[in-house]
Amino acid sequence: MKHCYHNIFISALVLFWGMQLFGQETASPEIRNIHAEIRDDSVVCSFAAPQLFSGKIKQTLLSGLPVLIERRAQLVKEAGDNSVFPVEKYRLTYDIWEDQYRVEGASKTTVFSSLTALEDWWNPRKNVPLTPVSQLNNGDVYKIDIFLRIILLTRSQGEKLKNWILNPQETEENFPSLERDAGFKLNLNQLVSFFFSKSDVIESFEARRVSDSFTIDELQKSGKRVKQN
Repeated sequence: MKHCYHNIFISALVLFWGMQLFGQETASPEIRNIHAEIRDDSVVCSFAAPQLFSGKIKQTLLSGLPVLIERRAQLVKEAGDNSVFPVEKYRLTYDIWEDQYRVEGASKTTVFSSLTALEDWWNPRKNVPLTPVSQLNNGDVYKIDIFLRIILLTRSQGEKLKNWILNPQETEENFPSLERDAGFKLNLNQLVSFFFSKSDVIESFEARRVSDSFTIDELQKSGKRVKQN
């Protein structure tokens, strides 16, 4: 009987959280502290998004509904073609009964016992690979362009979510160059049309930050860590 009451209480709490989501205002998380360095003959970066798990994003996760995170890190050259940028996608869920947080990616699933542990894993994101040093020219000037998109869903989509995680290119053509900053807008409607319906999406948030300029020669000679402007 106690177990039955406990289940009813949890179900009511989840419903309450879900109703509260639509009445909250949440600002998009800011990207901070972009660093570049050379590690194992590759250029890698790190960055932080301190407010990623707050407001409506946090409440959605705690209610048991899925949170999708897409992270794109691009090494851009101030003149000429840009490098291909890797994309990471994650589905985050909270198991109310097990009191565990799950992060599902393309290659593995990670389980955390607390929200604090999950936050520590995300902030800062370290050693994000960009490109091998051998593919870059010492005299060229580069910047790091970081983009985050967080999508709050009303319910799990099973196979559609799996397809979203494994497909890195459905909106890649819409990612802007530095010369088109004023027109920056990723096509969320296109993403929704591929994998979800509009009724599945509670809300989405986007954040973008570009680092200061640097050269590979600077990184190699001084071990310089380049921060964002």
